[in-house]
Amino acid sequence: MNRRLYFNFVVALVEVVSLTTGGDFNVPVGHLKPLGSHRPPEINLVDDLQEVPSPQEFWTKYVRPSKAVVLRGAAKLGRAFTEWTDKYLKENFADLEVRLEGKKEKSSKVPIGAKGVGRDTIGNFINNYHKENNNLYIVSELPTPMWRDVTVIPPLTCGLLKDRLVEVDLWMSGGGTKSILHKDAYNAINCLYNGTKEWKLIEYKYEDKIYKAWEPPQNVGGFSRVNIQQVDLLKYPKVSEVPWSIVTINAGDCLFLPKSYYHQVNSYGTNNVAVALLFSRLDGVDDIDFTGCDENLSFKPLSEMELDWEYPGHGNLSMGNTDLESVREGMLDFFGKDEKLDKDGILRKIQNVTEEDEVHKLYSYVEGVRQQALMMFDWLGGNKKGFITKQEVLKLTREQMRQTVLAFEGTDVSNTEEAEYGVIDVANVRDVIRELLALDGLVSRDKFIRAYVEATQGTEVFAELIFNKLRNETNVSDQVTKQEVQNNLRRAIQRFLEWGGEPEIPPGMDSPEPNDAYMEDDEDDSDNDDENEETEWKTKSDDTHQEL
Repeated sequence: MNRRLYFNFVVALVEVVSLTTGGDFNVPVGHLKPLGSHRPPEINLVDDLQEVPSPQEFWTKYVRPSKAVVLRGAAKLGRAFTEWTDKYLKENFADLEVRLEGKKEKSSKVPIGAKGVGRDTIGNFINNYHKENNNLYIVSELPTPMWRDVTVIPPLTCGLLKDRLVEVDLWMSGGGTKSILHKDAYNAINCLYNGTKEWKLIEYKYEDKIYKAWEPPQNVGGFSRVNIQQVDLLKYPKVSEVPWSIVTINAGDCLFLPKSYYHQVNSYGTNNVAVALLFSRLDGVDDIDFTGCDENLSFKPLSEMELDWEYPGHGNLSMGNTDLESVREGMLDFFGKDEKLDKDGILRKIQNVTEEDEVHKLYSYVEGVRQQALMMFDWLGGNKKGFITKQEVLKLTREQMRQTVLAFEGTDVSNTEEAEYGVIDVANVRDVIRELLALDGLVSRDKFIRAYVEATQGTEVFAELIFNKLRNETNVSDQVTKQEVQNNLRRAIQRFLEWGGEPEIPPGMDSPEPNDAYMEDDEDDSDNDDENEETEWKTKSDDTHQEL
């Protein structure tokens, strides 16, 4: 290389480094590398036990202080560990319906199963999840017929904790799944029956350093805006200060993950199956009831336990529904020191719920929402007798509380057979219609169905529904005119508008905050020998469209 060429090479290299580092040659350790590259993992933040602790020890050492712990071998005593092969699951549970997600959280397209977008049967899933380049990942409530095969650790079978079990979820894939860095609302026991999972963990107290995406104040979940595959430490410098841990969970192991503990999870193995049992947050609780905990406890089948939410395997799921006792606490909070409230009293209480009130901000159903407060009053018979009492709230059974929560909060679209309405960007539907009108001056059934499926990764069933709503009621042909589209577009896309929702915009901002968590990264798959999936990445149009 002659001197001039060498000089030009050096100048070009300097320019590239300057562009990627903002002119600062002191690039932080771990910049643009996977999460955790900024410093070695801590070795004392997560305990690793060969035996399950007593209920008292589990509460005082782990649940109350929110300390994670690995329970080696704790998942080996149930039939799920010994018998949950593809053959067994298909023979025993093939018709049960489950919820699907893509393998890369929030970035992958939601797959189409036997029952539509984001919905499959276990039998159909097993027929397809080993196929090359598949994007199938069961992230679903565990159907109750499968509960008999899952065991519950002794600390959750007695005292208060047995009464605060909220939900149980199934996670199943052919490996290659990757989550974003996020936290969950509830305490959880995550047990692995097949495969391996790698957990990167960050304590909740470092939330101010991981660039949490904004969310309404009453929400208790959340995620980091950082791209965990290539952490930009120039854009997100505080991440460099965060201690972190890494644990590997093997088949037969369980991990206790405390509420709001940030985690990023990678799954490996051609058959990766896990179950997570969620229980209440128990915020602010120091001492709990240990009735029955001094007996000779053993692992119990989940089918012998009662949970807040149960999913039979058909119909709407209840995944993500609110902890029933938290709802009860919110209802009781209205009363304060009063034992009885009339409608005027309810209205006065509503006025006292302010944005500055940290207690009430946890409860979306009482946070200044007049409609829900009055619904509670009516639900308890207040409109008939003129008042409601605190004792009436305390006496509500678990089933009555379930019905109360469903009345207050409804059912999330992802838990229904209409999940497609909540997954697909309505702007893409509009674009399909626009392009067909521009091309042909009308919309034909067959072309629309093909274009909708190709452009949105939706189903022919929903395409047919949309087309039928574009037509006038008297039109029985396979073509829709431009005038019909102009008249009926709103009707045709109304369900997308209802379920899609608006993006979260923080106070004082005109648009959603920048978010790198869902950025595509094609390079990291090469590190996994058994999973080189070409994931279809979900993209959202930022364009705003005027209706035709």
